Amino acid sequence: MQINKQGDKKFVKFSIAFSNIPIHSKIFTEQSFVSEDFALKELVKECPLSADNILVFDRGLQARATFEEFNENNLTFVTRLNNYTGFETVKKFEIDENQTERLILEQDLEVKLYDKRNKKTQKFLRLIIAKEKEDGEVFYFLTNSKTLTAKDVAEIYRQRWEIEVFFKFIKQNLNFSHLLSRNINGVKVVMYMTLITAILLVVYKKLNELKGYKIAKLKFAQELEVLIIKDIVEKCGGDPNKVNTILNPE
Repeated sequence: MQINKQGDKKFVKFSIAFSNIPIHSKIFTEQSFVSEDFALKELVKECPLSADNILVFDRGLQARATFEEFNENNLTFVTRLNNYTGFETVKKFEIDENQTERLILEQDLEVKLYDKRNKKTQKFLRLIIAKEKEDGEVFYFLTNSKTLTAKDVAEIYRQRWEIEVFFKFIKQNLNFSHLLSRNINGVKVVMYMTLITAILLVVYKKLNELKGYKIAKLKFAQELEVLIIKDIVEKCGGDPNKVNTILNPE
């Protein structure tokens, strides 16, 4: 949310597509994009996708028409539905492996979903109903894949948590929780700079087999500082190789 000089509120929304690293981002300023049904759909349209990709998104996107559109465009997706969603069972499938580490997979169904006007979807949709082992919470997973197993669907959706970890990282460790500019171009510059830094850190983390983003950020900053010092020493006519001796004396 951004506030201008007159005190009027101006809507600003960030959406990011993530596949190990951010692959696409978009800023929305129109009030209609408050709804994820519009924002996420718009982002998906602009993403460089192939037939092998699987879209994974949360319950923010619930529009039945969007599910139908993804089917028409041959885009495979996995998402989660509210467990009070109305549906009609078309067919029941057998479940080969009926549990994951956390969930018991109870049903695998071909379904038709009802929208707010009680109109049913027409394209192929599968609903996997699962229950958490510890507290019995019920989960509805939806996909349009005919080949993924019920366990695959549940595990794929579980991987969506990676983007939540990434968002938390850029907000808490890269200070992306506050807007530094009051114009859209400035907001875009900050967003792209943050994402470029985040990508570098993700690559650094993977290459050095580090587990946490915080550790990667610290080590990356330390190595970068040494490289900068070496560059300054060299430009001043000194021997950059002696920097290591000074910083790491035996």
